[in-house]
Amino acid sequence: MSLATISFFSQLLGAFISGAIGIFAGFGIFWFKRRQDGKDAFLLVTADQKAKLAVTNKGKLDEFYQLSIPIMSQAVYRALQFLNNNQRRALVAVWNEYQSQGKNLFGSREEFVNVAIESMVEGNLGTPWKRLEDFFEKFDECIQTRKPNPISNKN
Repeated sequence: MSLATISFFSQLLGAFISGAIGIFAGFGIFWFKRRQDGKDAFLLVTADQKAKLAVTNKGKLDEFYQLSIPIMSQAVYRALQFLNNNQRRALVAVWNEYQSQGKNLFGSREEFVNVAIESMVEGNLGTPWKRLEDFFEKFDECIQTRKPNPISNKN
């Protein structure tokens, strides 16, 4: 084998290795960016819901909650594909808890008023408004941390 042939094959092998590294690096960056964009989209939805909650009349919390269910449902199921297993499990757990809170948050109008009065007297922020606010914080924790603990007792 001549020196020119060896040089040609070494250049060819170098080009092949460089191309392979470029392809894998490009795919890795694409995958990371795609996952981050999916998480960011979810965080935008929760930020929007928090902003709406902040300006919601306290007497219309039940209506806010009912309207938030389909919005959050879409956001949760869109975000699941971008999360690791721990984040996915945590988000599903918080989502299931959020869905089951309707009756616990509001119950009857009389119950709502009693909870609000007790909260003001005791200085406890366990009102339905605060509970909803805490849920949106839990949703954010699921996305932003590597090993979330979303079922912490903030209520």
